[in-house]
Amino acid sequence: MLVLIWSVGSWLAEDGPLVNTRGWPMFAEFFAAALAPDLSADFLVRIGEATLTTLSFAILGTLLAVAGGLVAGVLISETWWAAGSPSRGRSRARGATRRAGWLVTRLGLALPRGIHEAVWALLLLSVLGRDPLVGVLAIAIPFGAITAKVYAEIIDESDRGPFEALRASGARRGTALLYAVAPVVLPDLASYAFYRFECAVRSAVILGMVGAGGLGFELVMSFSGSRHSEVWTLIFTLVLLGAVVDRWGAGLRRAGGRWRTGGTVLVTAVLAIAALVHLGPDLSRMFSARTAGLFAGLVDDLLPPALPDGGWSRLLEDALETLQMS
Repeated sequence: MLVLIWSVGSWLAEDGPLVNTRGWPMFAEFFAAALAPDLSADFLVRIGEATLTTLSFAILGTLLAVAGGLVAGVLISETWWAAGSPSRGRSRARGATRRAGWLVTRLGLALPRGIHEAVWALLLLSVLGRDPLVGVLAIAIPFGAITAKVYAEIIDESDRGPFEALRASGARRGTALLYAVAPVVLPDLASYAFYRFECAVRSAVILGMVGAGGLGFELVMSFSGSRHSEVWTLIFTLVLLGAVVDRWGAGLRRAGGRWRTGGTVLVTAVLAIAALVHLGPDLSRMFSARTAGLFAGLVDDLLPPALPDGGWSRLLEDALETLQMS
């Protein structure tokens, strides 16, 4: 509460009027356009193409994030590191080593999780150039780290009884997780994957605003031209996309049957292939000598980190302002 009061108080204390009354006519004009969205054939064709691009970024980014998050989530879970050896005679040194390994893996995901996808896009753009891989990886890297953290928590919150029983009988950690934990947590993992996909659609729109294309690019163009009817068509499209994804995820959770799960896997595979064909990313760029050279140059520029103009005081001021907005 004190932080909230501090944040609002700083906002109210700023110079200038709190409300720009001269903007009310434009505000009213914008919302009035919601009753008459642009449904012309040419614009709908552009929307369809932009929607495919945005969905392609979201689909491929989410698939990479979920795949990486699943593997990393297991490796950073307390269940994995506390499992130890099937033998009962574990030494304190081995326990300390496992605790250190758990901390290192957790800290290793703090950096990719803490950087926004738009910042990742700018960094990747300097290495990969204007390639669809930028949009896909900009979603996959931070979302994968976030997914890993959530998946680890889901695994750790599950009942460890069956897992520990298998370990006591001599089963390996991976085998025990697969048979004792996976069937219990799978619905929650799938549910979160669909939530992450819904977030990825919105992130793909943001990436479009910084040059990746898709619905975000169309939004910027329509906003800059004050074509409010086009903006509302794009907004309604985003709402519809979110509703479809949410409905799909809810249907999968309620079904529980193998045929519905198998159908989802098949549809996901088809969508992934279609997204690859639509975007046409140049996968060879990731492993080219030019990319390696640009990446080395980027690392050299970033390390060691430098303070902004104004030094520590400016950095602290910006950090506090970011905290207040949050």
